[in-house]
Amino acid sequence: MTPPSTLPYDCPEAMAPPAGTSWAALLEQVPERAFVLDVGCATGSFAVALKRKGCRVTGVEINPAAAEVARTRCDDVHVGDIAQLLARGTFPAEAFDVVLTADVLEHLVDPWALVRELRRVLKPGGFLLASLPNVTHASVVLEMCRGRFPTQPEGLLDATHLRFFGEESALSLFTQGNYRAAIVARIRHDPRHTEFVTRLDTVPEAVLGFLDAANPNATTYQFIIRATPAEAELDEPAEPPAPAPATIQEGLAREAVELRAELGRYHEAAVERHQHIEQLHQQLSRKDADIVDLDRRVRRSADAIRERDVRLTAQEQAIAGLRTDRDRWADLQRRTRATITTVAPRAAVRVLYVTEGWDGSYRYRCKQAVEQLRRDGIAANVMHVDDPALQGALPSYSIIVLFRVQWSARLEALVTGSETGPARCGRFLGSSEEEGSAK
Repeated sequence: MTPPSTLPYDCPEAMAPPAGTSWAALLEQVPERAFVLDVGCATGSFAVALKRKGCRVTGVEINPAAAEVARTRCDDVHVGDIAQLLARGTFPAEAFDVVLTADVLEHLVDPWALVRELRRVLKPGGFLLASLPNVTHASVVLEMCRGRFPTQPEGLLDATHLRFFGEESALSLFTQGNYRAAIVARIRHDPRHTEFVTRLDTVPEAVLGFLDAANPNATTYQFIIRATPAEAELDEPAEPPAPAPATIQEGLAREAVELRAELGRYHEAAVERHQHIEQLHQQLSRKDADIVDLDRRVRRSADAIRERDVRLTAQEQAIAGLRTDRDRWADLQRRTRATITTVAPRAAVRVLYVTEGWDGSYRYRCKQAVEQLRRDGIAANVMHVDDPALQGALPSYSIIVLFRVQWSARLEALVTGSETGPARCGRFLGSSEEEGSAK
């Protein structure tokens, strides 16, 4: 089966007609549960909407491929030319409540003859329902004013149209066939919104004014016509006169007012949005300032951390030095005691600590050693290497401990002098001490 979308005049929107379309206007005129003959049913899309009203739909379609699709939507479908089908007696007399010709009659060579023949298949009280394009629509008139008659694949100037109608000639088509005809709806389209996309801004106001004044159907795109055989009794009141349609200029003026109002709303929205953007910019500026301040604080914290790390490193080095000094001092004490025990009885041993450092660390260690020796019953003392009394005191000590004393000529003289007395000169610090210490 050929896809419906590739077939001519397939109209899916006819299945559920939107308001304001010719399909919606036609559907409103069809009674519920009516027997409908749809002439030129195409793919049967409108039959879907009719059957929702309980109608029984018989379709007529000249295109075999479209008719094949229509069979899935209509109750019955006949393929061929409607005039020939009527001539062969395909349809019994008085078989239909409604005969529908939606955008069909303008395609025929002799639509007047067909309208007359269709009367015979209408039930008593039945009617013919048609939609016809309006060739007097302003978009067509303005194209002709420019010397053009542009045919289209579809629309007001469909290339397959053989007949063209305005309001008077459209009604005459039915009255000549002995019908009472009335326009029950007008489908209106702004000339700018048709297939011609007419540029009204290029049309002089005087021309628009003339079109409005002379042609009440300047915006009528299609006529919806209901035609009842003239001899039938009228069961419904005469149609009240339709209100005068808005002119093109009135429509443009109303649209201008609406556009101004809409522009005002857009302006208010733009101002509000601009204010909101300004607020966002201010918030971003404050956030940027906060970020700069935070970055400054982070850098200060990083500097403080680096300074702390330097101090911690220095403290760790100092602690390591103190631990080294402690170990050396302990070794010195041990070696001093071992030496003392080999020299003489404790009562006869006298120990002198000689140091050239006189700060708290030196004095503390030397004094601590002296106190420990004294607690052990050994005479002990500490003197500075530059003490004038040192030379005279050396002979009275049996052991002289040189504590972190740099070797010099004076120290050599002191050591040489001490060798003439009872003292023994020794150095008890570890080999890791700095170069140049006493040997």
